[in-house]
Amino acid sequence: MLRFILLILSGTLAALPAFSAGTRPAPSLKETRTMLGTVVSVELAAPPPAAGELILEPLWAEAARLEAVFSRYQPESELNRINRADAGEWVKVGPEMIEVLKLSRRFAELSGGAFDVTVGPLMELWGFFPLREGVVPEEAEIEAARELVDWRSVEVCRERESVRLHRPGMELDLGGVAKGYIVDRLVDFLKDRGVTDALVNAGGDLYCLGNRPGGGPWRIGVEDPGAPGSHLEVLELVDTAAATSGSYHNYFIHDLRRYSHIIDPRTGRPADSRVEAVTVIALQCAPADALATAVFVLGEEAGLDLIERLEDIEILLIIERDDELIFSVSSGWPGVAAD
Repeated sequence: MLRFILLILSGTLAALPAFSAGTRPAPSLKETRTMLGTVVSVELAAPPPAAGELILEPLWAEAARLEAVFSRYQPESELNRINRADAGEWVKVGPEMIEVLKLSRRFAELSGGAFDVTVGPLMELWGFFPLREGVVPEEAEIEAARELVDWRSVEVCRERESVRLHRPGMELDLGGVAKGYIVDRLVDFLKDRGVTDALVNAGGDLYCLGNRPGGGPWRIGVEDPGAPGSHLEVLELVDTAAATSGSYHNYFIHDLRRYSHIIDPRTGRPADSRVEAVTVIALQCAPADALATAVFVLGEEAGLDLIERLEDIEILLIIERDDELIFSVSSGWPGVAAD
């Protein structure tokens, strides 16, 4: 196997300032921490007194609790206990894991297997976990790993509060859905405490609750893949989630070819759909997260067809065509031109 260094950059969705040059920003409270393998930020618009102590500290504790369920980097996480278990062995899990696996099964079915959380063996084979060193495997290795990838071989039993994998060597990778799910749970946490206006952002998987500081929709910039740091469009979102998957933020290069970290479970190889980035907006972040991955794998035509069949979900694709980047959007896409 040949190994290469992965290039890992920041997220592709970012909150834009709510004020113009020369004006004072509206008051807010924002905290940022490193967790979930990324940077997580929470911003409260017009925060109540003692919000940091009474709201944000318990919120970060909840985030840490959820991280301990889904993390690949914590040895005793529920995810790793499932992956270590023998084939057919029931593993006791909490309601969050059951909910995420049920949700994952739905999107695996809808996408024809383009989204598949059993892609773990392929992620390891191509070097995207745990060492983050790119690997070009042999054909026989790819075919052997593909035999371990099948979302239908994950069994979830609510009555037992347990999960089991049916094939020896299977391994879950929830990187395409867990961050979005955690964002949703943190938003619920804030709502339960009376917060009406906030932004929760986990590495570009985000939810805009209510209005931004000073009033009006939250303004979210969609990064230009050809010019990192600049924005192609601005989304104005209220009570809406957004998530992005892209080939230009986590990849390695071999023989002048770029290999994305997003694996096509159907081929066993990095997705080669000509899609540079996908941004999905939805009523919740977990579906947006999963669908961004699914559409990246499916490509423009099949991806748009999938989105048009779903309610309350819209999508922007940035596609490489004839050495140029072009837009393709679903029928209800709400974006406006960047300032």
